[in-house]
Amino acid sequence: MSLFDTLSKQLSEKSTAAKLGESVGVSPEKVQRLAEIGLPTLLQGLLKNSSTPEGAASLAKALDQHKDDNVSDITGFLNGVNKDDGLKMLSHIFSARKNRLRKVLRKRPA
Repeated sequence: MSLFDTLSKQLSEKSTAAKLGESVGVSPEKVQRLAEIGLPTLLQGLLKNSSTPEGAASLAKALDQHKDDNVSDITGFLNGVNKDDGLKMLSHIFSARKNRLRKVLRKRPA
């Protein structure tokens, strides 16, 4: 099963969507809809960034820093997620849209 399929399957589960939605202040339905749109966009961004030697090295370094994270249980993983790290990763992946991304993410509840 691909990474995309694994994430899609887990995010389609109501309990996972509810937990993630609770952490950012949105409904589980919005989480699921965002996953439908956001995961392909995120993976495209990763592919684009890793298409250069520098981008591939940067991605490898970031993945290495999180190699011991247990992502088999997405709900458990979300309990320990560092939102600042997440923002850094998204900002890097979507660097051309960094300012817009920060504006959108800062609107979320604390």
